[in-house]
Amino acid sequence: MKFVLVHKGIVIGTITFDQIIYGVFRSCYLGYSLDQDYQGQGIMFKALMFCLDYIFNQFNLNRVMANYIPENTRSRKLLQRLGFEREGYARKYLMLNGEWKDHILTSCIRDEYLPNSK
Repeated sequence: MKFVLVHKGIVIGTITFDQIIYGVFRSCYLGYSLDQDYQGQGIMFKALMFCLDYIFNQFNLNRVMANYIPENTRSRKLLQRLGFEREGYARKYLMLNGEWKDHILTSCIRDEYLPNSK
């Protein structure tokens, strides 16, 4: 499931919920990106609040997982603010630009994301 962020008719970002699994697992992976010119303004936070509410309630999911590279402090702060908690560290998790990159593994549980959102 993909959401597109549009400002004045121009796509400025995307939010993707991928690998949605139902049954006893009821979870998915979250991915997002925002044009650099629009970062640091709270746009992604507001958009993710809406999208997380939608995915948790309309799809009755229990868990959303998101991973980020350790040096991406903006993603770390954004995910923490939304109630995501660090669950692990994956070495050489994804190949980005021809190089294996480590990732921080996080998740947000349905009943934990709103109380921590400030």
